[in-house]
Formats: sequence, C-alpha cells, structure tokens
Amino acid sequence: MKRTAVLFAILLLPASVVLGQQTPWVSAYYAGWMQSYCPPSAIDYGAVTHIIHFSINPTGGPNIDASGNGITTSASNAIIQAAHAAGKKVLITCGGWGDAQAFASATNSTNRAAFIANLVNFVTSRGYDGLDIDWEPITSASQFRLFIPELRAALDAAKPGLLLTIASMGDNASSIAAVQQHFDQINIMTYDMSGAWDGWVVWHNAPVYDGGYEFPGTNELVPSADGDVNQFVAAGIDKAKIGIGADFYGYVWSGVTQPRQTWSSTPSVNDNVPYYQLMNTYAAYAHQWDSIAHAAYISVPTGSGKFVSLDNERTMAAKGAYVKSKGIGGMIIWELGGGYRSSAPAGQRDVLLQAVKQAFFGQPTDTPDAPTVAGEYRLEQNFPNPFNPETRIRFQVGEKGFVKLGVFDMLGREVARLVSGEYEGGAHEVRFDATGLASGIYFSRLEAGGVVLTKSMALVR
Repeated sequence: MKRTAVLFAILLLPASVVLGQQTPWVSAYYAGWMQSYCPPSAIDYGAVTHIIHFSINPTGGPNIDASGNGITTSASNAIIQAAHAAGKKVLITCGGWGDAQAFASATNSTNRAAFIANLVNFVTSRGYDGLDIDWEPITSASQFRLFIPELRAALDAAKPGLLLTIASMGDNASSIAAVQQHFDQINIMTYDMSGAWDGWVVWHNAPVYDGGYEFPGTNELVPSADGDVNQFVAAGIDKAKIGIGADFYGYVWSGVTQPRQTWSSTPSVNDNVPYYQLMNTYAAYAHQWDSIAHAAYISVPTGSGKFVSLDNERTMAAKGAYVKSKGIGGMIIWELGGGYRSSAPAGQRDVLLQAVKQAFFGQPTDTPDAPTVAGEYRLEQNFPNPFNPETRIRFQVGEKGFVKLGVFDMLGREVARLVSGEYEGGAHEVRFDATGLASGIYFSRLEAGGVVLTKSMALVR
C-alpha cells in the first residue's frame, strides 16, 4: 500500500459518524461525457456518499434517451461496479437544463404511466440504486405533483430501497414541498447564481451567504445558498432533506475585478469553466476570500480586468461548516470531472474533492484547550483548520522519551520537521508556519513511544 493510502487509512473516521451526529450526504454528479477524461478509477469514493450519473433525458413522449450524454451500458457498468466495490450507491439522473417542455409532455395524462415504467426499467435493468429528477424549471406544478407519488410507488414496487432524489432550482420550493415525503434528498442547485444581467452587480457563482447585500435600487437580496435554504424551510420542507451545491466549475467575468462592483459597460461572462481549466489559466493569481459571501474569487487587474468566481478548498470547508451548523441534510457536487486535474502530479489531481473529504468526513476539530489524560499519547487536530499560513498543533506524550512530529504532503513527502528530540511526558504545543507551501491537504504525523498518530490539515490561500 502506498504511503498516502496508509495516511488516509489512519486518518479518517468511518463515514457513518461526524461529531456524534449522522453524517451529511455528499452526492457527487458524474457526467457521462466526462467519463473518459475522469475515469471511475480516478474517483476517491471515500469523499462521497452517493454518485449521481448524469444523465438520461425525456424525449417529449413516454420514451427516454440515454445516448445524448454518453450513458452507454458500458459507462453505467463501469461507474456502478467501481462505486459498489467501495460500498457507495449510484443514482441515474433524468433531465437537465432545457428539458422542461419534454418533462411536461412526458408527465401528461397520456404519457405519464409509460414514462414512469420506462424510468423504473432503466434504473433496475442497469443496476442503479435510485433515480434523480432534474426538472428545471418545474413548468407544470399540477403534473409534477401527480408524477412524483406515482414514480415513488413504482420504484418501491420494483425494488424496495431504491432512492428518489431531486435537483431543484431555488424557486421551486412550493411545488416540492407538496410531495417532499417521497424524496430521500432535496438538493438545491446553489450555483449558476449570477450573471451580467440588467440591474445586477458583479456577484459570485455559488456564495454561501448574501451578507444582507441588496441589488442597487431594489429591496431584493442577492442570491445565496443560505437564502435558498431559508426559502425552502419557510415553504415547510424538512431541513434534514435539504442539500446545497458546490461547483467544480467557475465563472470568468471580463471588464470587472471585484464582487459587488457595478458597471457602465456590460461585462462579458464565460460560464461553467471547469476548475482544472481555471487553474491552468489563473494559477499565478492569488485566491481571495469574500468574508461577506463566504466565497472565493480571483481578481485579475491587468488589461480590462477579470473577476473569476470559483469554489476552492476554502469554500469546501465553509460549505461543510454551513451544512453542519444549519442542520441540513448535505451537499451535492457539480461535477466530478470539472474538478479533476489530469495533468497534475499524482496526489494533486483532485484537491477540491479532498477538501470536501476533510470538511465532511475528517476528524472532528478539537478546541485548543482540550483536556489531556495522564499516560496517553494524543495528537490533536490543528487549530485553526483550515489555516493560512500559521496554525497550532498540540500533542501529548505519555512519558519522557524521543518524539518526532512532522508535516507531510499528499505524496507522503515530509515538508516540515517541527519536533525531533526528547520531551517530558505531558501536553505540548508547536506552531506550524506554512509560508511557501501551496494550498492543499497536508498531514501532521506524531511518532512517540511506539505510537504513530496522523491528522489532516487544510491550507487555504
């Protein structure tokens, strides 16, 4: 086993428990057209709870199309086999942006029964563990409210335990609230939340908060994940069923440089740029943090200027913290291929996914003044975490002896030696200054008294 794999095996808690509560879900979309670029073997299944294969489409009648997005039989088999081997479930999405009219036709009184039968047959014949509905926007609330209960009943009859989830826009709360009992997850697509539209300002693609900021000249708040969650809760939807979104794609605005900036000449916006492409293009620029929105961005001051809105490692930590503090069900990722950097060195190809893993499934963070126990060897979680550039690491040794404490990168290379010598028994603390190191996941490793202890740390710039 490689050293990195050993570190992860030592580090991570079982995925069933975080902070003594049920683990939030992380349902990651996986586009069929990205499957050759980011193969199933490249996915760290320890960072997710569900894979959502994207997607098949309604055709306007009772039939479905699996060819448009590359959901071939071999593609289904490849991701299902890999995920099942890791103990994770795989759902198939039906729908996507632009399919609203086709859904309306497929779910009318003439086509609905046959459409449902075709969906259930696809799920069961391919070996999926459930179905994700992506009807955006919901153009016929009355048909939707008939379709979902009938679909749920058909799935249950075909194979007990099949999951039913939905990806929702923020303005569909009332339609979903009426049938919420039939869904296992209700995931709000809290991304694609901005554009250079009339009356707007420069804003983030996937912010956590609005910060109370309103559009100029109106009383309307700018969009945010928290705003959408509050709207869904106000509609009567159970918080435990709600998920928010993280985007492995970003937006590049040209002609502006800062969030909340107004303009005289309308900027151009290049949307849905994969994270790997953003990093290839803008790696030389520092990531900045909007503390109002809890969102990352890159400001390019040269030329006409650019504002690059993206979710980075720090964003994943912020969204993990939001899910837990808000008490909602979990998070979706759009989409695994966008965050995969095939040209990066091994161990650095999925930094966003590793940040998700730490945020949702890493060791719980201990407070700096956590009590110690005599005779025990302990390595505490660094504090703060994530950090930039300094953090504190506390450890305890059971008796006087030789102690070694180092920091390692994801390739198992030691990047810093913090302690190497004889220490008295008891609690100790050292500071780690990561100046000069790149953003990413690192590991503190304590060796003392024949014991080896490891914790992960997230450095965000």
